[in-house]
Amino acid sequence: MTVLQAAGFALRSVVYAMEAIILLRVICELVVVKRDSAPMRFIVQVSEPLLIPARKLLASIYRKSRIKMRMDLSPIVVMIILYLIVRLLR
Repeated sequence: MTVLQAAGFALRSVVYAMEAIILLRVICELVVVKRDSAPMRFIVQVSEPLLIPARKLLASIYRKSRIKMRMDLSPIVVMIILYLIVRLLR
């Protein structure tokens, strides 16, 4: 295994972990897990840096189209971007 292959493997592993954390966050929010619990705080702290830029992007798109945002679609946007990153790393 070359260094480049190892780096690609490590990066894919990080992306898979982030996908799992975002999916876990969505499930926890659907099940209404308390945000002040220690596991949920960890999940929020890890996933927020990825979700904030996606929320800003979606807010600007919605503002231009004058559509009210009724649901947070940022996890879907981030999951699509992470999927594309993994596809590029193969």
